[in-house]
Amino acid sequence: MADDDGAAGDTVAEKTRTALLEVAHGAVVTSGGTSLRQGLTVWVEALLTRALRPELYGVYAFGWRLMRMALRFANVGSHVTLLRDVPALDDDPERQRRAVGLAYLTTAVAGTVLAVALFVGADVINDVTVGHPAFPPSMRLFAALLVASAFLKLHASWLKGARAANGEVLLTKVFRPAVRVVTAAAALALGYSVVGVVGSLVAGFALLMVLFWD
Repeated sequence: MADDDGAAGDTVAEKTRTALLEVAHGAVVTSGGTSLRQGLTVWVEALLTRALRPELYGVYAFGWRLMRMALRFANVGSHVTLLRDVPALDDDPERQRRAVGLAYLTTAVAGTVLAVALFVGADVINDVTVGHPAFPPSMRLFAALLVASAFLKLHASWLKGARAANGEVLLTKVFRPAVRVVTAAAALALGYSVVGVVGSLVAGFALLMVLFWD
């Protein structure tokens, strides 16, 4: 009996140690990724502020803010559902696949509807806000970026729900901000202005979707 109790105690201790190591590893990876993302975000904002004239940077900043606001609704909560359902349905792969498929379908429909609204309403938004000729074409590209961003956000939730923390950190805190820096720098180096910067960002996010598609 004593041997059994000792073995059970060792098993519990080993599981506790493993869990603590996993938590510590996740904390280190997440904090490091967050710091890198913040640094890259500062770099891209500094780059755009320096390279674009104030009014053109204002066009970019306002379009980016509108896109990020719409992104809050583009997943219709499906990213939260994945965080709950993916680990809960580990023992039922068929139901898990259906849950993931429904989440992606929901995002596709809602994201497209919001993107169309931004695309169609670009001129109206421009008339009542910034009043700059570069805004409508930029906003229409931001509408395309909204769809790509919604899918990347959903895929990050899927990775997190599947306990692939390293993949989620790489996607959201390393590759996504790095793509912003690289595409902005490339567009500016080629002589493009704000419309070209947003267009290159759309291309970069689309490539990121392909690379992380499972």
